[in-house]
Amino acid sequence: MRKYLMLISLIASVNASLFSQDSMEVVLHNKMDSFKRTVQGKTGKEKVDDLNRIVDLYEILDEDNQMQVDSATPYARQAISEAKRIGYKRGLGYANLKMSYCEWRRNGIYLQKNKKNDPGILVSLDEMLKQSTQIGEEI
Repeated sequence: MRKYLMLISLIASVNASLFSQDSMEVVLHNKMDSFKRTVQGKTGKEKVDDLNRIVDLYEILDEDNQMQVDSATPYARQAISEAKRIGYKRGLGYANLKMSYCEWRRNGIYLQKNKKNDPGILVSLDEMLKQSTQIGEEI
């Protein structure tokens, strides 16, 4: 009897942990969808910060696949563009870090497929990190 009780407890705890992981993923996807719906109606720093948050959520949900990188990259680019336009240094530094994440993931995917690094991606990654570091030192 004790053996069965222990087995049932183990199965229940494994199922509960699996369910909670799935529900956390659903919560993150819902949060991302909410940001995507509202970001276009925002302006200024708030818009840049929300664009960066969208990329953050893609990064958290990263499953080592091209789709996540392809989906996150336009938001990172838009955050960079908007931050430059309004002169928002902190947002620009953070957006460059987010873009460097996208470039780093793209290179990882390229490396996996081609067994070598993409020099163009590495140059872009290096540039993004330098810009982020420079902005960080300025503010």
